[in-house]
Amino acid sequence: MRILVFYGKSIKDETYEITKKFLSRFYRANVKEYFLPDDMAKPCLGCGNCYYNSEKNCYAFRQIHKIYENLTDADLVVFATPTYVDNIP
Repeated sequence: MRILVFYGKSIKDETYEITKKFLSRFYRANVKEYFLPDDMAKPCLGCGNCYYNSEKNCYAFRQIHKIYENLTDADLVVFATPTYVDNIP
């Protein structure tokens, strides 16, 4: 089983610990983790190159494509983000 985890912040705090506890049930799984925004060094600029030309024209294509491949190969995707008073980061 392949599991892909997206953390909503890069600090390993309670959200990280709760997620690890959840993932411990899948001890045979192959787990790939992304800590956002640190693992997404080149965020979308909204330039439209991918939309109007080709996604291969995106300046961050290699990075985004790697995440996309992991996402499509995953059997389970986990979004772990802390909740604050009325929003998430």
